[in-house]
Amino acid sequence: MHQIGSGLNGLGIGSFGLDWSTIAGFLGSPLATPATAIFNIMISYILIVYVLLPLGYWTNSYNAKRFPLISANVFDSHGQPYNITRIINDNNFTLNGYQEEIYSKLNITFSFALVYGTTFASVTAAIMHVALHHGKYVL
Repeated sequence: MHQIGSGLNGLGIGSFGLDWSTIAGFLGSPLATPATAIFNIMISYILIVYVLLPLGYWTNSYNAKRFPLISANVFDSHGQPYNITRIINDNNFTLNGYQEEIYSKLNITFSFALVYGTTFASVTAAIMHVALHHGKYVL
């Protein structure tokens, strides 16, 4: 229930507000944005946060259950916060690859991986949109 209902560490289902700061928090001012763009963002948000994230987490994709549901931190292979000082040389601040192999690879949460994926997809989509619709004017 904590993963589903918590607004801080979970999906925040049940957290509903009609306050203007809540409504404008995800997009700036909804009055300056076309309704089609707002609905597109809302549907995408619902699909990613309420469908893909729970599906990936609760099916344990990429060992997702070792880590918190939502976090932007990095973790070791045991689900503990990653100790960077174990793999960095103190004298010159370089990566010690041998110590990294012994300790653990860096791991991120499933939600953080979704954020990275959608960010790269958004950048690619924006570039392709400009190229396809306005390419002859850009060149």
